[in-house]
Amino acid sequence: MMFQDTLNLVLQSLATLYIGAIWLRLLMQWSRVDFYNPLVQSIVKLTSPVITPLRRVIPSIGSLDTASVVAAFLLTLVLGVLAALIIGYPILLGSQLLGAVLGSILLLIKVSWWIVLIGVILSWFPSAAHHPVGGVIMHISRGLLEPLRKIMPDLGMIDLSPILGLLGLTVLESILYTLMSSAQLPALYGWVM
Repeated sequence: MMFQDTLNLVLQSLATLYIGAIWLRLLMQWSRVDFYNPLVQSIVKLTSPVITPLRRVIPSIGSLDTASVVAAFLLTLVLGVLAALIIGYPILLGSQLLGAVLGSILLLIKVSWWIVLIGVILSWFPSAAHHPVGGVIMHISRGLLEPLRKIMPDLGMIDLSPILGLLGLTVLESILYTLMSSAQLPALYGWVM
């Protein structure tokens, strides 16, 4: 039993980091971060073995890299099936598909939430924008908050868009948690929660 729990924990941790890297790659593409940035190059190299083959069969839809979305979903699904096998839980196709959809969206929300929060903190330090990692995070954060900034009234030096963005992402996360709990998916996809 202890070996199964340890194996499950290691598998979930590695997969969560990798799926998070895929979502980060999608957010970098969406916000048009400088492709030659060292962090961007590292994320691209890390995720290319999964995304490049999918791109050959799954075309992008506008500016949305659908291969990245499908890769995140498929890896979340595989992890859910492996978790079911490890803990001896029955594999139910409908539950697995729903869990993979909700789980991958939850990971995207978590990655976005952390990027916005870290972007806000880095904005207090002017030199952070010149660092390869800080610049990427701040660029993605601005891209995520731009739609809110367009609809919010101008308050001069006060920018409430990060607060509203983090609140909105938290509400979405809570709704998805409730959906996962009501569908009794935490046994397989609790690692996302």
